Amino acid sequence: MRSMLVLLLLVVFFLTGLVLGMDRGQKETGLQEKDSVRKESVEHVQVTTVPKKRETDKEVIKAEPPETLAQKTASFMENSVKGFYNVVVELLYSFVRVFFE
Repeated sequence: MRSMLVLLLLVVFFLTGLVLGMDRGQKETGLQEKDSVRKESVEHVQVTTVPKKRETDKEVIKAEPPETLAQKTASFMENSVKGFYNVVVELLYSFVRVFFE
């Protein structure tokens, strides 16, 4: 029981560090992009837009960037912990049903 608790705590701390580390990296790159956008918008006061013809058949638009190794690892760990938790809860539920029904 104690070893399982230690293992779960290690997993929780690992995943917390992983998520915070990814978030910190995204915040740093986001600040750099915002600064460059602000500088460009100050330099160009008047902006005119010309509508373009879109060719959706030829262009492939990606809404999300490709997943990094850290994101894939976090997703795998999340699914593993959720699966393990669901198995434990289901076993405890069936144990309770046997004795209290």
